[in-house]
Amino acid sequence: GENGSANSILTGLSNLLRRALDPGSQEMITFGEEVDFVREFLEIQQTRFPDRLEYTLDVKDECRAITVPGLLLQPLVENALEHGGSTVDTPNHISVSGRIRSDLLILDITNSAGSSEEKEGWGIGLKNTRERLGIVYGERARFRLSTLPDGSIRARILLPVDMMTDDEGSD
Repeated sequence: GENGSANSILTGLSNLLRRALDPGSQEMITFGEEVDFVREFLEIQQTRFPDRLEYTLDVKDECRAITVPGLLLQPLVENALEHGGSTVDTPNHISVSGRIRSDLLILDITNSAGSSEEKEGWGIGLKNTRERLGIVYGERARFRLSTLPDGSIRARILLPVDMMTDDEGSD
């Protein structure tokens, strides 16, 4: 049935995810491709849990051409799904945003209020993300998790834009 196909797509996504999360995998894709992938993933999840999930993607056009490590957002979005506060009355709201501010690509993945203890559960995805950012950007990438005043949890990644554009200029 319909659930079967959603499940097989998810299995495919998980396998892809595991390959891409291998810290040795340095595949770079455009941020636009990454966002489209996350959108598909969230659509599948929303089909599975129509009452438990809402999402917004707010990615500025100028971010879409920048290259990033493949499946950078995916584990963070999965974490946000898993650890977001979803009660009977209010669905987990996940928002993904991308913008450029003074030579930094700022990526935010926020989920609606989960309990702060659950931040511990973000462990493995975060560790992988940190390692991959370190391999690609060295000290120049920033990554942090914070609890916002309303109780929602935000994962923020800051990437140097100058490394990722073709108009490098001279040394």
